[in-house]
Amino acid sequence: AARPAPRPVPLGGAERAESGAALDSRPINNNGDSRGSDSDAGGDAEARPDSDDGEVGARDGAAAMVSADLAKKPNRSQTRVRVNWLIHLLFTRGEFDECLRLVESQLKASGGLCEYPLYIKAMIFRQQGKVQTALELFQAAALLNPHGQENLKQVGRSLFLLGKHKAAVDVLDEAALHTTHEDWEVLHNKGLCYMHLKEWDKALESFASANAIQRHDSTFLQMGKVYTAQERFEEAITVFLEALEFSPENPELLTTVGLLYLRTGENVKAF
Repeated sequence: AARPAPRPVPLGGAERAESGAALDSRPINNNGDSRGSDSDAGGDAEARPDSDDGEVGARDGAAAMVSADLAKKPNRSQTRVRVNWLIHLLFTRGEFDECLRLVESQLKASGGLCEYPLYIKAMIFRQQGKVQTALELFQAAALLNPHGQENLKQVGRSLFLLGKHKAAVDVLDEAALHTTHEDWEVLHNKGLCYMHLKEWDKALESFASANAIQRHDSTFLQMGKVYTAQERFEEAITVFLEALEFSPENPELLTTVGLLYLRTGENVKAF
């Protein structure tokens, strides 16, 4: 599922993006509902439709404020935060052409040394299918902020999309070093990489660790697929049934467990 861009926050002279997207994710809450969250292997951002005149007015007001700031040449840091806020807004609204124009203006003014515009440019390019170019932009952002976990997570994600799964694991491991707590997204994405590398035990370990942080039906699905690939059908069914306790209306879980029952000859349970 696609996800919005993170809100820009200043960090050490560059703006650190505060969110990321997992390769595929739908977190489960304890009420049995699914709440959309990232990741991909899917898209990067979900463009929000135009809502009402108030929101459009807010955007236009922000644009006017930024233009006035640039004309008056006030405090650079303050102007950069406001411009980044407008970049964020344009990106989440799906207005990519206008967003890229503002991004290029910021990069030109800073000599290419502006972290958040680089990050957003990479997000747009990756959504447009320019994954290699996006990877290079994320790497440039990571050089500006070596301790920025979100940049590293997106580098790992891009490597995954390019089929460089071992390199993606290495980068995700590095991203994990720059946080004080375990990150569900990092662990889930490592599991996906290990799946493609057919390192089944490491994949299961990563998915189990991810679920220990936050249960997601996508993580349960991937765990079940690992067991199924190894023809450990009973264990796969157990995983899917556990997921259904939290997400009983999930059609993919219901279909998958039904097919597994058929595969193991338990036709009555399949329906």
